[in-house]
Amino acid sequence: MSYSEFVKDIKDDHIASLYVFWGRENYLVEHALKLLKDTVVGEAYEAFNYIVLDGMEATVDHVLESAETLPLFAERKVVVVKSAPYFQKTKTGLNDKEEEKFLHYLSSPSASTVVVFISAGDLDKRRKVYKAAQKSGKIVDFDKMGDVDFAKWVGKRFKSEGIAMDSATLRYFVESVGYLGKNAEKTLYEVNSEIDKLVHFTKAEGAITRSHIDTIVEKSFETNIFELLDALSAGDVKTGLHSVHELLETGEAPLKIISMISRQFRMIYKTKALQTEGHSGASIASKLGMPGFVANKNINFGRRMTFDQLGVVIADCISYERMIKTGRMSQEIALETLIVEIIAAIKGPGR
Repeated sequence: MSYSEFVKDIKDDHIASLYVFWGRENYLVEHALKLLKDTVVGEAYEAFNYIVLDGMEATVDHVLESAETLPLFAERKVVVVKSAPYFQKTKTGLNDKEEEKFLHYLSSPSASTVVVFISAGDLDKRRKVYKAAQKSGKIVDFDKMGDVDFAKWVGKRFKSEGIAMDSATLRYFVESVGYLGKNAEKTLYEVNSEIDKLVHFTKAEGAITRSHIDTIVEKSFETNIFELLDALSAGDVKTGLHSVHELLETGEAPLKIISMISRQFRMIYKTKALQTEGHSGASIASKLGMPGFVANKNINFGRRMTFDQLGVVIADCISYERMIKTGRMSQEIALETLIVEIIAAIKGPGR
């Protein structure tokens, strides 16, 4: 079950007696807990019927006692077990007797208690406790959002602040903030911080533009690489070298930049090959494990270049990486020379 499905269930009053939360997006976890608390417990009885335990410290007996004790002055209560070790891939620390008790409760959870286990790590679907929880409750995934859900979430955040933003500017923010992408490490807490900065900066104006985003939002490494590729594919040496210098000023190593350029051109090559076979942007995104907007960017890049040109660029990247690693050329000179050669390859015959 996804976060959005969980929210819909709670709003429709389809509330389970048992949940297992897992995934890195603690921002969504906290919001899910607040929604559950407000819906099930209410502010008046929170002190009596909203219990939070530390799964690394509380014994199984303590957890089960809290879950089985009847709520006060209400029909249901909520018990949250944070850092719960029971469902993860590493050892749970439960002995046979404790696991038996735990499994017994999971198979028939109390109807008057909503228990939420927040896993301390990735889930092990082979474990008996996981299978029991899945059968009698709901497993909720709070991992990274996909591009569609992320765009919706960003739009709602700006709307809740009373800030206007057209669809093109929203898309530009989504692409610039560096949340999406297979290797992106930014979390929703960090994205929310960027949103707060933009809101504060533009509150008097009541609207956000691309210029505001360029001024306020700290762009990701991948976003900067795409801007560099835009300049390269347009044959703009000046802008390309300027983008490279900006990356170097942020402390990025030249070898890392070359490796990323190489990786992006390989992905463009694969994208072009799949499109040639008749695959849609959505199909390409799924097959190559990338956000939809990245697939569309790669499709546009691929249209500007032939397979031969892409092959030359990829070979140049490999060559300059090798020269750096063998000490035949300094990193900075290799990077700048590569940029010029990429543009020469793009402008060359066969386009």
